[in-house]
Amino acid sequence: MTFMRSLSETGATLSVSSKIKTIPVLLVELFQAQQVDDKAILASIILFAISFAFILALKRLTQKNAGH
Repeated sequence: MTFMRSLSETGATLSVSSKIKTIPVLLVELFQAQQVDDKAILASIILFAISFAFILALKRLTQKNAGH
């Protein structure tokens, strides 16, 4: 879900500045240039891994706080 949410904010990021290069912006640019190759795959994996790590961390924090 986080990945899809970040992609939905790509338009806002691009409208603010064309110099900002977030992973979703990079993915959109690669797709538009029809260069969906190892770079796009790697960027997707990195974004997924970061999102997954944050979800796990938040889950553990909420479980610890719920116990108090």
